[in-house]
Order: sequence, then C-alpha cells, then structure tokens
Amino acid sequence: MNLKPPGILDKNPEAVNRHRSQSFHGKSSLGFTLIELLAVIAIIGILSSILMVVLSKARSSAEGVKCVSNLRQLGIITSLYMSDHQQMYPEANNWGYQLLPYLSPGDPGTLESGIEYYSTAIPEDSILFCPSVAPDTLDGNTIKYRYGSGIIAYGINATIVASYTNSRKTPMSLEASNSKLKPSKLMLYGEANLLNLFWGSDERCATGRHGAGMNVIFCDFHVERITDSVSDPRFQNLYFGYDRF
Repeated sequence: MNLKPPGILDKNPEAVNRHRSQSFHGKSSLGFTLIELLAVIAIIGILSSILMVVLSKARSSAEGVKCVSNLRQLGIITSLYMSDHQQMYPEANNWGYQLLPYLSPGDPGTLESGIEYYSTAIPEDSILFCPSVAPDTLDGNTIKYRYGSGIIAYGINATIVASYTNSRKTPMSLEASNSKLKPSKLMLYGEANLLNLFWGSDERCATGRHGAGMNVIFCDFHVERITDSVSDPRFQNLYFGYDRF
C-alpha cells in the first residue's frame, strides 16, 4: 500500500514531464557542447601562437644583448692588447689568435695555438661567438686563417684599422692620416661571417642577426647598433670613419 500523500506532481502529469525535462537540461548544461569545445580549442591555439611570438621576440632580444656584451668584452681585450703593443691595433686575419693571451692566460697568441684553441673551444662559451648565428656559417677567412671557423662571429675593419704587419696602425696614425677621421665614428669590429669586415655589399658583413642592421664596436670602444644596410652611404661612412660618400 502506497501511503505517500499525493503531491502536486502526482496530481499533474504535465508538471511531472516538465520537471523531468528541466532536470535533463539542467544536467546537460554542466558539460560542453561541440561548438563550445571547438571555440575553447581555437582560443587556446590563438593564445599559444601569441605566446610563441612573445617568447621568440624575448629570445631574440636576449641574444642581441649577449652580442652587445660580447663586443664590449672584445673591446676590452683589444685595448689590453694595444697597451702591450705600443697602441697598435691587431692585424687583419691574425687578430683572432693575437688576442688569445687575453682570453686564455698562458696562450702564446700564435697561429698554431689559435688552431688548437679554436678546434676545442665551445662556441657558446666564447665571447667571439654570437648566439644568433649557426656555427656552420662561420667560415674563418682563407684556408690558412680558418682557425676560428664555427666560433668567430665578428670581423675587424680590415681596410682602415687592421692592416698587416708592414703597416700597423695606431689611433694617432689613423687620425694623422686623415684630419676628418674620428675614432668615435670609425668601426673597429662588426658582426661578420669571416675574420675581416669589408664595406659595401660584401657578404662578409653579417646583417640581420638581431633584426635590421648589425652591432658594431667603434675605435673609441663604444658599441652601437647600425640599422643601415651595408650598401648605404651612412654605413660606408662609418666604416671609413668620416663622410666619404
């Protein structure tokens, strides 16, 4: 015997059906429809893309900062070398191993020691390596001077500053050679694929590693980012140290 007192739902079958329908729809509202799920996936994809772009820019910025730091340190050891060599700049082709005594105390700074040093050096641990470049694109210079392949990512101004042993340059001799020349406007090192940096459209100049242009250290040892292309007159004037073009 059913002793349950009759309720409103028992007396009204339509109310019972409406109650069941509301209960059913109430349960389904707790989950996701297919459209809602696809919308969530799309939003996650968009956010992931934005995050990847942000991280990529942050990484590129960090690598640019490291490159600038490398050039500053390169300027310091170059000034130490000059202090020990009557203010003469390092030589074209040879500078990569001539500076080794200041990178690796006890190194004699010869071509032979340079070949040995760079053959075992880890690129990422060297101040001569730019973190934005692939090591296999750094080819040294000629076969004879390819001691820095895969590591040296900077080149010296081989036309104006770094001459060969028979005509070594000093800051004083450079300024005496041209009254218009200013060390603060004369490139010393810049980003490059080979040991020597040349002006114009030469492939030795490495632009675009950190966006447009390249990082450069000048003969007064300040570092600057040059945004002009290597064929631009302003870039070429900085290479020569005065308004030549």
